[in-house]
Amino acid sequence: MATSEMKKRQLGGRGPSWPARLILEEGLDLNSLYVNGHITTMEPDLPECEALCVQNGRISYTGSEQGARALLDGLPFRTIDLQGLRVLPGLIDAHAHLSLFSIEWSNLRLKSLTSLDAILGEVRAKVETTPGGEWIRGSGYNHLTLKEGRHPTRADLDRVAPHHPVMLTRTCGHIAAVNTEALRRAGLSLHESDPEGGRFDRNADGSLNGVLYDQAMSAVQSASVPEKEQLKQWMEEGARVWAQAGITAVHDAGGIPGYLKVLAEAFREGRIPQRIDAMVWNGLGVDQLSEFLPSHISTGFHRGELYIGAAKIMMDGSSSGPTAATRSPYAIDPSFDGILYRSAEELRRWVKAAVDEGFQVTAHAVGDRAVAIAAEVIGEVGDLHRRNRIEHCAMCPEDLR
Repeated sequence: MATSEMKKRQLGGRGPSWPARLILEEGLDLNSLYVNGHITTMEPDLPECEALCVQNGRISYTGSEQGARALLDGLPFRTIDLQGLRVLPGLIDAHAHLSLFSIEWSNLRLKSLTSLDAILGEVRAKVETTPGGEWIRGSGYNHLTLKEGRHPTRADLDRVAPHHPVMLTRTCGHIAAVNTEALRRAGLSLHESDPEGGRFDRNADGSLNGVLYDQAMSAVQSASVPEKEQLKQWMEEGARVWAQAGITAVHDAGGIPGYLKVLAEAFREGRIPQRIDAMVWNGLGVDQLSEFLPSHISTGFHRGELYIGAAKIMMDGSSSGPTAATRSPYAIDPSFDGILYRSAEELRRWVKAAVDEGFQVTAHAVGDRAVAIAAEVIGEVGDLHRRNRIEHCAMCPEDLR
């Protein structure tokens, strides 16, 4: 038998070590032998093999079936017949949002809808099955692909949900449409001033029309946070959906207020099957970084399969909204060049505080104006040994490369 076939592969560290579907359908609590399939290893010396062994929750061997059976000889094990299926290493998602995805998955999914009438119909139907006063949440709509070519407004939503607070988040996650009851729950008046790093769309009389951009979403996001047990249930379901798609490790780039504590509880209860590298978020109304800095818990700290990752500091919005901070105005609105969350001086203070506590730092920067500020500040203040970076970095002209 070839040496490469007999080679044991102990997969440790922070990468995925099992196929997600087998976690869910078969489990890895026993010694197992997987045969009769096409097993891809991603190893140059043995790219494909005929058998795979799992011992104590880890893949311990890839190679021939004969070699696998020799390894398990004398041990209790079960044999899993793959029936010709392909087995791949688990996927690592570099940037996702478990809490936001889970809320979207478990509530109104609006991504496929093409008109305001269809969206309002979904809200109206949800009102009929939701106890009075409870939040109605929806996500994924895109005003640019709707027949009407605009966002839902407060007036639209009030007509179908006058007594339920409603928050519908655009597909980018940086714009939301809400009704009057949602504004009231969030403590916002109809003539609220624009916050730093955000803005409100307004009616002709200057009153809020219910469309909120970036930091203007913060108060409603805080007011609409689900109960802890509800959020854990939704996150468990969202994590399962990801696992069924083969995602076994995730860099979680932030979520709703308080989600990290809920995520930690869900991990302790065994409800999340992935390894999670959780970024500590500062922006969009969430300031987890301030909570972490005094604790001396920073990048690399972990409990089981839940890791603390980079400190993520928001600089601007999204390119599709669009709310990304750009050097030049947008062609669709010559009076608008995006939303910048903070100045270079403020970013410098946050980066220095995070680096001093041992954090790797990443800045959410999409537009070229935000990218330029983030690159300069992180390059000046960041610890070069921690591989600091910019998240997204979508608009990056030649002079910034």
